Amino acid sequence: MTGKTHKAVGTAVGAGMVIYGVMTEQPLYALGMVTAPLGAMLPDVDHCNSELGRTNRKIFKTVRTAAIVVLLLSFLVGAVCFVTANAGVAVEWFLAVPVSLAVIAVTSDGFKKRFPFLTKHRGIMHTLTVPACIVIGQMSASSEAVKSLLLGLALGYVSHLAADCMTVAGCPVCFPFSTECLIHGPIVTGTVAEYVGAAVLGCGICYYAYMLGSGATAVNLAVCVLLFLTGFGIMYQLHKLVGGRKKSKVFKIVVVVFLIAAVALFVFGIVAREYTAAVVLGAVLSFAKKGKNHGRK
Repeated sequence: MTGKTHKAVGTAVGAGMVIYGVMTEQPLYALGMVTAPLGAMLPDVDHCNSELGRTNRKIFKTVRTAAIVVLLLSFLVGAVCFVTANAGVAVEWFLAVPVSLAVIAVTSDGFKKRFPFLTKHRGIMHTLTVPACIVIGQMSASSEAVKSLLLGLALGYVSHLAADCMTVAGCPVCFPFSTECLIHGPIVTGTVAEYVGAAVLGCGICYYAYMLGSGATAVNLAVCVLLFLTGFGIMYQLHKLVGGRKKSKVFKIVVVVFLIAAVALFVFGIVAREYTAAVVLGAVLSFAKKGKNHGRK
């Protein structure tokens, strides 16, 4: 989807946090309105034509230049300190050398060619890796205000992935199980369907926030989504590994065992039923998708 659409969905996330904060009398949640739109724009930093992407290129050039300067300076000063028998200071300066070399390597064209998934559009920036790191930081923060700001940033980021999963290009949200864009929808970017889909997603986010704020019993949506993607990714890779063009006996046996185990967990309530259902749903849809793709070949 386009940047304006992502910003609109991110604003809806911020509005949802305001709604939740007002209904639960926790006004600091309203700070999410500041960071959610930014989080919704952040994944497209890997797109050279996006607003953040153009800024990113300038930043990369500046960082690379700074790293080269620091490398030369640290090496020269470290050498001088070593010659003048000031070994302690020399070691401190020399420690900057490997860091500078690492920065130079990461910002080089060779790195982009060797590790394309880490730098290309809809690569690592369009996975749940970044929001997971933000959530870890949010949980570690001691200030409630900072927690609210980071939560808004993470939720806005996830809203971008959800919106892109509605498009035909999709997102590699099953990473690390797969780097392919397995989850995708019917929306073509730039059409009326994009704005309709974004409006539906935004309204759904606000309604879910209202439902949570009103005290209604709600399924832990984040856990269910993660389990769904896990089931989807594992089944996809399993099918790819032993399924092949024709479903092998090994694959059929594994699927049967998987389903029996899932049914047992669901019936006996060993694991929350909605969690089991999420994993099974992901696995079944992945199985159907893979089979459909083979049928087209």
